[in-house]
Amino acid sequence: MNDLDLLAANKRRRLAEQGQSLEGVGASLADLMENRVTQVGSVDPVKDFERMLKRRDDPTLIDSAFNQMIQMICELVLNSFADTQFDKAIECCKSLRKSCVQFEEASLFNRSLIQLHSQLITSKKEPFWLRLAAEKIYPIHQDEVSDSAFSKNESEEFYSKATNHPSISLSIQQQNEQTNENLFDELA
Repeated sequence: MNDLDLLAANKRRRLAEQGQSLEGVGASLADLMENRVTQVGSVDPVKDFERMLKRRDDPTLIDSAFNQMIQMICELVLNSFADTQFDKAIECCKSLRKSCVQFEEASLFNRSLIQLHSQLITSKKEPFWLRLAAEKIYPIHQDEVSDSAFSKNESEEFYSKATNHPSISLSIQQQNEQTNENLFDELA
């Protein structure tokens, strides 16, 4: 029995002793504990982020949640050994994008995507950029949020234009060469 279960059980016992209704006691206590999230952690960042966005008791938590999620994505990618944290970072990007559309924060997401691109180039983590493109995590366009600087076409062409950047093109070539070397090693 964890601490949350113990707290709910104690509250139910006290209410039963007082002759009050027990309906919803465990759920409401669990909800209260769940909604106290104030940090996007690395264990389950998407869940933490979504919990922070649901909180209505502190309006500053929404801005904080967006900023912390952007920071978490960068940390996951830049501190990842090879691509070990890329799946988690991709899920974070999907959640961030979805929430930025919902809260009409296109410029926040799009700016973050562009900044991430430059960080990936300087830190030799371009394979994550390729994963973003493969997952079609595009900049938010005007059909989704009217004040976006990207048209739908510009959004969908974003990765192909960025991939023409010399360092990313070189990275794609190096990745293809590495894949070929690995195939030859497996055959030998």
